[in-house]
Amino acid sequence: MKKRTLKNPSALFILILLSCILLFCFFGCGGKKTAEYDGDAVFKFGLIAAKKDGKWGFINEKGKTVIDFKFDSAENFTKDAIAPVRIEDKWSYIDTNGDFITDQRFDNAEPFSNGFASVKLNGRWGFIDRDGEMIIEPRYSKSFRFYEDGYAYVKAGSFSYVIDTEGNQYERHPEQSVFSGGYKETSYLQDKNGNDILDVEIEDIFCSYRHEEYKTYTYTVNGKKGFVDKDGNIGCDAIYDDIYSFEEDGIAIIVFEGKYGYIDYSGDVLIEPEYEYAYDFSEELAGVKLNGKFGFINKSEELIIDYTFDGVKSFSFGLAAVEMDGKWGYIDKNGEYYIEPCFDDAYDFAENGIARVKLGNKWGFIDNEGYFIIEPEFEDVSDFWNGFAKVYADGKCGFIDLEGNYLIKPKYDMMTYFYGMGLAITTTEYFDGCLGYSEYGLVNSEGKEIFPPEMDRIAIGSDGYIIVGDEESWGIYDWELNEIVPREFEEIDVSIDYSITASLLY
Repeated sequence: MKKRTLKNPSALFILILLSCILLFCFFGCGGKKTAEYDGDAVFKFGLIAAKKDGKWGFINEKGKTVIDFKFDSAENFTKDAIAPVRIEDKWSYIDTNGDFITDQRFDNAEPFSNGFASVKLNGRWGFIDRDGEMIIEPRYSKSFRFYEDGYAYVKAGSFSYVIDTEGNQYERHPEQSVFSGGYKETSYLQDKNGNDILDVEIEDIFCSYRHEEYKTYTYTVNGKKGFVDKDGNIGCDAIYDDIYSFEEDGIAIIVFEGKYGYIDYSGDVLIEPEYEYAYDFSEELAGVKLNGKFGFINKSEELIIDYTFDGVKSFSFGLAAVEMDGKWGYIDKNGEYYIEPCFDDAYDFAENGIARVKLGNKWGFIDNEGYFIIEPEFEDVSDFWNGFAKVYADGKCGFIDLEGNYLIKPKYDMMTYFYGMGLAITTTEYFDGCLGYSEYGLVNSEGKEIFPPEMDRIAIGSDGYIIVGDEESWGIYDWELNEIVPREFEEIDVSIDYSITASLLY
């Protein structure tokens, strides 16, 4: 094959020059496109609020001052590219250039949300727009942020209302079908017009759901439970001892006079309550108990696996853990033993077809052929997730990999899992008399301790940055753990819509 060559040498120079310009534009101008907003990121529009020498300002991803440290308080920029700041006892707002968009006159100020911000003036709350214009005069005892649907909640004395961006006031959210509230004897369940959905006195009500499309309002009358669906339709009268949450198949367990059965989201009984116990359906089968023994039925209530077991768990990877004479094994969907009962406890197969099992008082892991891939030697274990499992020894937590090798030997009181960036937050708990407190650290998926558990706060953003802070200093690192913002700040504003923080440990 003939090699291609440039006939004109100057063309090579031009090509290299153009490449350099493109590279400069990508990297020199911030290849991460920091001008875009990401609520899960540490930096908003490439900026973050920080405190130094008693004053707040804004720094960029290199730790350079972009907006001077002159504020007595400041919060991060929101999606509207506006941030609230305070000088002495008055609040105002600035844009990402540090220019004021309002004068300094507010007694308090909330961050912008969907084009509007809640502000306090002369003891009352109202709303301004992005131009700083007062669009709803301060007349409320409290006002909250506007949501994406264009409505905000406000309070006037002890009464709560919903308002739109024109200031129109509603007793009920115009786009919501069901309203519930109160507690015990003051509980209520009403439609959007304020009419009671039920013509009985409700003793208690709570909203529950595992899946948004099957949201339910479970209410209690005379000690019995019924439910109303998310559109305000009565699913069933209050006749049951209990109603479980609806699963993704739209089926929920019911308890009636101590017996278990199943209903659908319309409230129709799918399987009459005649069982002593029942599990949710998994892989089209559910474990149920009758005459002291467990078996499995399908959604047509056909008995698929006979009532022969002392205990069961759910099917996963085509197998279910079952108990016989105090020992656990696994059966297939024909009810045949695939793994003979020999364990003292057993759980469902999870990631990679691996299940945690117990022998004596120690836990280990087996594959779906029943072979130990990690011998039982731990006080407790979790399922594998992203290739790692938590294990406990001597009351401390560590991590192992799929081969049982210690990634981190048990030495922490608690740990998060490893997330996409391969980092986990650790914690050590201390007690001072009757008071307890925690300090946090950071390890990577290679088992290296990046920070010992001595920090007051750690937060990991989606943009590849980690905020670390203690009583003395705060700084920011990248995911390669390079210090990009030196630990020279008194505080950094950790306002991330969803972040991996120490709070996820609990």
